[in-house]
Amino acid sequence: VGVVEGPADAGLGEVDDAIAAGRFVASLPNVDHANVFVAGHSVGGVLTCLVSMLPSPYKGAAALDGYVDMESWAAGSPDAHVPYDRNSPEEVRVRNPMAFAGSIRCPLRLYAGEDGREVNAPLAAKARQAGKDCELVVVRGDHQAMVGPAVQQSITWFRQLNGK
Repeated sequence: VGVVEGPADAGLGEVDDAIAAGRFVASLPNVDHANVFVAGHSVGGVLTCLVSMLPSPYKGAAALDGYVDMESWAAGSPDAHVPYDRNSPEEVRVRNPMAFAGSIRCPLRLYAGEDGREVNAPLAAKARQAGKDCELVVVRGDHQAMVGPAVQQSITWFRQLNGK
């Protein structure tokens, strides 16, 4: 995944920022640097997936109802305003977790609301096929209602990864 300079580049510089934030948190004296986790909802879920695919300090990643097939999203959202050319296959590909499922480096859980199952299931299947630790967890509710329960489930999962 590359980097595009600017205030908002829709998924590239923000990935670098999230990794830098994790490195900073892991460097703090009161933090167990071996147990730092990342999570995000919606666009943050897409970023979380991309972060899980690059070297970082994160032990695990929880993506909450992200639209993880950006190629499908770009084709089906003609009115969406983004700071890149959605008609450019390369601009879409570099922001598309589906294009890099085999690159997952830390355990990834895709928490999807009932209406997000269809878009998240293929990424989980593709990642598992590549031997990656990635699972789909369907959470009751729509895109917003699923957030509270998914946060609780991801905390429980992070604790399991932490051995506590």
